[in-house]
Order: sequence, then structure tokens, then C-alpha cells
Amino acid sequence: MRGTACLLGRTCTHNVPPERTQHHASSKIRRTGRTQPNRLPSRQHPTYAILSHIWGDDKDEVDFDDLKHKSFKNKAGYAKIRFCGEQAKKVNIEYFWVDTCCINKANNTEYSEAINSMFRWYHDAVKCYVYLADVLIPNGEDHTERIWERAFRNKLLAPASVEFFSREGQWLGSRSTLELQIHEITGIPITALRGTPLSQFSVDDRIQWAAKRNTKKKEDKAYCLLGIFGIFMPLIYGEGDHAFIRLNKELGRSPPSTNLESGNIHPDRGFAFPLEHRKDLGREAVFSVQEWLTASENGNWLLLLDGWDNLNDERMGSLIPHGGSGVILITSRREDWARHGDGLDLPFMKEAASLALLSKSSLTEYGQGNPEEFDAAKEIVRVLGNLPLAVDQAGAHIHNLKTPARKYLSRLKENADTLSWTPPINVWPYGKGVLSAWDLTFQELESSSPKVLEILQVCVFLAGEYISENLLKFGFKFAQKDALARVVEDGMGDLFSFSLAKREGDDDGFSIHTVLQACIRQRLSRLPGLQRQEFTETALLVVAGAVQKLTSERQQDWFSCRQVLSHITSCEKHIDDTLPRKPIFGSTRALFMLGQFCDKFGRHDQAISWFQRELNTVPHLSAQSTLECRDGVSSAKLLKGQYNEALAELHALYTEATAQLGVQHVLTNKIAHSLGMTYKKTGSFENALEWYMASLPQITEIFGEKDHRALATLNNIAVIYKEQKKYGEAFKIYQNVLRKKEEALGEEDLSTLETVMNIGILYWHWKLYDEAPQFLQRALCGKEKQLGKDDPKTLAVKGNIANVYLGSGRLDEAIKLHKETYHGYKKVYGPEHPEVFTKAGWLGEDYCQKRCYAKSLEWYEEALSGRKRLHGEHNAQTLETVVSMAGVFQFQGQFYRALTWYSWALERFRHGFASEHFGTQSAERQLRALILRWHRFSEEMQSRMTSENHPS
Repeated sequence: MRGTACLLGRTCTHNVPPERTQHHASSKIRRTGRTQPNRLPSRQHPTYAILSHIWGDDKDEVDFDDLKHKSFKNKAGYAKIRFCGEQAKKVNIEYFWVDTCCINKANNTEYSEAINSMFRWYHDAVKCYVYLADVLIPNGEDHTERIWERAFRNKLLAPASVEFFSREGQWLGSRSTLELQIHEITGIPITALRGTPLSQFSVDDRIQWAAKRNTKKKEDKAYCLLGIFGIFMPLIYGEGDHAFIRLNKELGRSPPSTNLESGNIHPDRGFAFPLEHRKDLGREAVFSVQEWLTASENGNWLLLLDGWDNLNDERMGSLIPHGGSGVILITSRREDWARHGDGLDLPFMKEAASLALLSKSSLTEYGQGNPEEFDAAKEIVRVLGNLPLAVDQAGAHIHNLKTPARKYLSRLKENADTLSWTPPINVWPYGKGVLSAWDLTFQELESSSPKVLEILQVCVFLAGEYISENLLKFGFKFAQKDALARVVEDGMGDLFSFSLAKREGDDDGFSIHTVLQACIRQRLSRLPGLQRQEFTETALLVVAGAVQKLTSERQQDWFSCRQVLSHITSCEKHIDDTLPRKPIFGSTRALFMLGQFCDKFGRHDQAISWFQRELNTVPHLSAQSTLECRDGVSSAKLLKGQYNEALAELHALYTEATAQLGVQHVLTNKIAHSLGMTYKKTGSFENALEWYMASLPQITEIFGEKDHRALATLNNIAVIYKEQKKYGEAFKIYQNVLRKKEEALGEEDLSTLETVMNIGILYWHWKLYDEAPQFLQRALCGKEKQLGKDDPKTLAVKGNIANVYLGSGRLDEAIKLHKETYHGYKKVYGPEHPEVFTKAGWLGEDYCQKRCYAKSLEWYEEALSGRKRLHGEHNAQTLETVVSMAGVFQFQGQFYRALTWYSWALERFRHGFASEHFGTQSAERQLRALILRWHRFSEEMQSRMTSENHPS
């Protein structure tokens, strides 16, 4: 390495790795306790440490010339130099290097050589100490992003060992323990941080790593990359952004190629997945491919998602891998997609391809044998702008009506000239010819299949990516549109023959393109208000009917539930608040049902909006319906963790329900039950018990002591006793409930088995690990017999047995069973169900207790990424996973990393939930414990170092 520099002795300075000192025999070396230079033999190779820090004001930093005067110790920047020397001394490193005072900036040649050699300086250091002057302990303020934005990437990548310290000199972690946080802030891949040669990363990637870096001088943003690329370049301060032009020239860079026809995709590189022959083979195949792509050991890959226009599509999470070493290419007609990634404009389909598509969809061969038809076909695809969607639909129209191409072309142009409506440009970036083609088909359906067109006009307000015919049929019946339900049952043939909808897989699902939906909605906007609202109203009722059908089923299909949730969200975008004023909304309670469904799946804000919409817009609601809606709002707030607000509302509701409906009414007792649950959530067990006890006599008097509502209340009382660790009292109640269920329902009834399972769980909490499995095994055998091994209720029992094994220290058995439940839920529900991520979290806990922390973090990371995709990062379960991961970091001794994650979760708990929420309190408690433990650890280390330095 070239460049004059100085290596400091433990209190002073000098620059340039020793193997290069033969070029500069005058290089100064300073030893511990000395301020005068010492000479090194020209070929000596001393070991040295290096300091990484943020430069302060020039007047505060100790520079090369300052070392000539003893007063340099009075400068603020000397604290960093002293710190580096002290750290080096602890590990018996004789020399250290600090850039502020080890480079003679007065010598331009020396300065230029030193900057060009910077990467080598860091690379050859045995220790790099990162001094985070912005980080103070114990307040845990995290300003580390600033140091990483300012820091040379050299300092993070080059040294063999990188350690981080606070302003007070407390150890915060190493590059390996903080690698995830460094990766998130800088964008540097974890593989690079772990030592993968930089040559393995593209030039673009390495330049991107410096994108966030802020420098005092523009030129330094380019100069800091010299070492990363292993190139040398003279420094010209004052050249500004021109430094990047010179850097690119040195790199020999040319504009990146965007040619997709480079021949790099080989058809012979495909392979097959061994899959079972199952009804849901399509979903299993998608999952298998996703799993394979996610595994990093499978090498590089390219995933193409063609024609994807809905950024919020529910299926996105189940298709895109969550890791791996590949590139995802998405084609879309949506120009705004480019904002979400690197965009590339693709040319339209060429004429030959368009003609081939027209021939295929019209089942007509166009060629030179019939030049008139051939010319007409070429003109059709030109008028349609070579848009595949429009060309395909035009061909279907030609085939259905047995129309010659020239006749269709004539009608297409005439209709375009007379069209009186056009969608706004933001939803319709295509020519009028495309609009005319669809309008011709709409006109044909109006005369030949008006009911099919009516169904299509309802479906444009649903999520078009997947619509189930079965749920559509039940929905139309619920909406009192029996004629449309019969058309759905008969097959809606014209919808598919005219290519207005496409079949999805082997089941009863179909899709309607979002562009077509936007076109039809705009066409409907010409209709009078009431007539237009008729379609939106029907769509809303259809979704409510689908909800009613799903909730009535014994076992709900998660895929169908997710699709219905997406339909609810789609309807919300188009609903008019005047719409639900129609009497049918009062009689069917459609909006209330939508609110309940959203609440059940954790969409509490959405649920509240539906409950409030019914309260505010549906006319002539009965007193009971009004109270039910208000109870729905309060219950959603309870589940959101807004306990104080929910408590106040529920108390008011109970008073009103008692006055209007009576103390024995089902709703009154439901509100009492909610009050008990709220008090339980806040830890006020005595108050919770009081409410449960108050409602029990009323329910028993109305329904009898063996009624499921009375037994459910007894169960809740037992749960309170269990939480209070009054296990004996809880056991007596469970025994009583079990006896009554066995008498009324039989020993093998599912409800009876549920209580058997609850007793097993009670024994687990009681730490009676021999007794617990006996009850849980009985519940498991009964449910396997009645429901099968893969039923979620069966899997729930198996998961509880695993928890017993975990509590009793049988960790390997716990892991085995938890994995079985994890894969079982994945098999039943698919990879994106909440229960799958709950079980992943359980496995994270298992491996944490086994002290396999890396494996624990892998499972927690799966739970975290899945919950983020499903619920967002502010969801309580998402935040609880963050807290669990912070706990693992704490067990690893990564205190600073744990502190950062606890703080991140706590901030969001406080912002999104009440202070009394369990998650908020748990995060606060664990953060306080961590800070206390950290202080004790620091004091012990300081005491130990003091005793070592001053032995008695």
C-alpha cells in the first residue's frame, strides 16, 4: 500500500501499514506513554487497531500538526484518540490508527495516497473500534443510523473485526451481532458483512451501498468507494459530482443493458417437483415452488409474474419468495407500478404475435389465402393497439357471432365514432378502439344475455382476481336476486365465451381483469344515480351472503375467507353512504355481518367502520340492533387493546341493555361477558370474576345449567382462577363442567373433548407434567377419530401437548410436535394463514429454550415477516414477535441490539394501543429489565477491569 501515514502508540499516532513503510522511512510510530515518534524497521509488520468515528468540527479534532504540541490533549477530539488507545491496550495491541491525526493533509501527495489506501488501512487492522458519539447509555437513544449514513462502507466491510461502543465507552455489539441492523440501515447484504469477497457483488450494488452516505464534501462520496472497487484515482477537491464521472470511467462502466432477448434463459434448465395427487394441487405446487426459490442454496433464479395489475392483491404474499438469490420480474399495464421497483418500458406486442392471438381466440386462420380478411385482421390489431387483452376479446367476439373480420372491423370503427362515454385517462390509458371493442360485446350481451351482463356489472365492484361461483350463487340468493343465482348455477357461458372472464384453476373460481372492471364501472356511471347504485348495493349484499355461507360452515376454508375479505375491501372503495338506507340492509343486517367478519380476522378498524356505517345510515334500526352495533364497536376496541375506552363504553352499554332488554337478555349477558374479558385483559381478575359471577345466574335461569352458554361462563371463571394461580378452584369448576357435558352430550362430543383439553392445559400451568398429557391425549384421540388428524382442532391439541413437553424440559419432543402442527396448519390453510405464523413463533420459543439461538431467530423471522405481510408492522402479534426476538438477542448477550428491538416495539405499542395493553406493559417490563441488567453487566466489567489494572 502506498501513502504516508502514522501509526499511533497507545496514546499517539502514525499512518501506513508496515509492509509499505519502505517507501517512507520517516514514518512516525508512537508507543504507549510517549509523544515522540519512533522509527520502524522498513520491513517490520506491526499489529494495529483502527478507529471509526464521525468527524466533528475542524477546531475540535486533533490533526497531524497538533501532535507537535502537548496542548492537543485539551481538544475535544482527543477523547476519541484516548478511547482507541485504551481499547487497543486491553487486548495487547501496541499501535493504533486514527484518521484525524494520522494523515498529513498539508502534503497533497501524501493525502491523496492515504485516501486511495484507506480501504487497505481498514482491511489490515486487526481491530476496528466504532465510536458512536451519538449514542448515550442508559437512555438508549438510537442515533446509529447517522453514523452509518456518515461512515465509509470501508469501515464496515474491510476490517477483520468491528466492534461498536457508546460515547461512554460501553460495548454495544460487534459487526456480527448487529449485522441485521447494519443491513437494514445501509442496504449492505449480510453475506458481504460476513466476508463474501466484494468481487461477488456487482458494481451497481456496491455503489448503491454508499447511496445514503452523507459527506462534508461532495467529492468524498465518490472517493470513499475507491477501496471497495480496488482502484486508485487522484483526488481533485472542488470537482464536485465530476468525481463520479471519473470513478465510472475508472470502472469502465457503460449503461446497463435492458435487452431481454440476450439468450440467458435456457429452457433446458427446468425441473419438476414431486407432488402428491391432491385436489388442491395448484396451491401445493405454488407453495412448493415458493419454498424452493426461498432456499438460498438453490442458486440464482428469475421469477416472472405476468400481467399483474393489482398491487394489493391478497395472493402476492403467497407467490413471492421471502428470501433466496433471485430476481422477480413483474409485467403490468399499470405505469404507477414503476414507483415500487426498477421499471422498464416494454414495447407493445408485434403485429405477427397479435395476429396469431386473434387467430387463436377467433378459431380462424388469417393468411394470404384470403387477402381481404388478412388485411382486415391486421387493421383490427392495429386499431386495438396490439393490446393482448383487447385482441383476445375481439377474437372471442368474432368467433361467437361467426362474424367475418372485415365486418367486425367496420362495426368496430363505426362504434368508436359514436361512443358517448370514455373513462378518465388515469384508469384508461388506451385508445378509443379498445373501448369500442368491449362496448360492442356489452351491446351484444344486453340483447342476448342481459342477466349475464347484470352479473358482470355486479362483479366489477368485487376483487376481480378471484371470484367463486359458489359464493356468488349464495350471495345472489341472500340479495334476493334468485334469477341471477340461477344463471350462475347454469354456468354463465357467455361470460367466458366472450372472454370477459377467465377460469382460475380447476375449481369454480374465475377472474375479471381490472382494466375491464374499470371500463364497465365508467360505463355504469352514465346511468341515473339510483340505477347505478343498484349494482353497488347488490355487490355489497352478495359479499354479505358469502359471509353468511362461510360462517355457517363447520370448517372454514381460509382461502375463501381471504378472498371474501378482499371483496369487502373492494366494495368499501365504491360504497355510497346513501346506499345502505334501503330497507333490505335493515332486514338482512348485512353491514353488521361484514363488521363481525372483519373483526374475526383481526381487521378491527375495518370492522368498526362497518358497525358505525350501519348505525349512521341504516334506517329504523331496532333498539337491540343498535346495541349490537355499539357492542361490536366496543368489542373491536377491546381486541385492539383500547381497554379503557372499551371499558367505559361497555359499562354504558350494560346499563342501557339492562333497561331496554332486561338483565336476562342474551345481549345483556354478552356485554357482561365482554366486561369480564376486558377486566381480565387489564389484569383486574377480581373485577372480571365479579362480572362473570353476575351473569352466570341469569344465563342458568334462562337456559339451564347444562346449556352451552352457562358452561362457557363457568369455563371463563375457571380461566380467571387459572390466571390467579388458584389451580384447585379452577380444577373443581372444570370437573363440574366436564361432568355436565358428559351427561348431556356424551364423552366423545367435541364440546366435551374441548373441556378435557382445558383440564390438560390447566395441569400444564400447574406444572403437573405427568397428569397433563393424560387428558390431552384423550382429547387428541377423540378429535382424531371424529375430525381426522389434519383438522385444525386436532392440531390445536397436539400443539398443547408440545407445550407440556416444552415446560417439562423435553425439548426435542416439543420441537417435533410443534413442527407437526406447523406443517399441519400449512397443509390445511396454506402458507399464509395466521396460525402458521403462530406455530412458527412457538418453534422460535422452543429453539430459544434449547439455546439454539440462530435457529430460534430463523423461526421468529418467519413469524415476523408473515405477520407483517398479513397484518402490517403495527399489529399486536407482529410487535409481540419483535419483543420475542429482542429476548433472543438478550440471551445472546447482544444487549444493544435487544434494546433497539424492544424500543422499536414499545414505541409502536404506545402509539397504536393503550398503555394498559398487555403487549405495551410486557415490552416496558422487559426493556426496564434489560437496561438494569446491562447496567449491572457494565458495572461488573468495569470493576473487573479496575481490579486487573490495580491488583492488591
